[in-house]
Amino acid sequence: SVVKIYPELDYHFFIIADLDERVRRKCMQYDNKETFEEIKNNISIRDKLQKEAGFYEYSDITIEVDVTDCKTVEESSKKVLDFIKLPQTV
Repeated sequence: SVVKIYPELDYHFFIIADLDERVRRKCMQYDNKETFEEIKNNISIRDKLQKEAGFYEYSDITIEVDVTDCKTVEESSKKVLDFIKLPQTV
């Protein structure tokens, strides 16, 4: 568990997005050099392997953030940062 590895951890985020949206973004990244179905298959295989290896472990402090609807990296980042509470100053 991530909390066992990092016991002082204040936040643990698990960023998710719909599979088809992840594939669409990856297609853009690869300039459509691979087909939608090829990329979808590769991502599905990777997700399965990572899940079996324990990469998708949640703890009691895990915050799942769905960025499917975010149109930019900045928008995704803001969605995550909105969960972080800064210390209050006097």
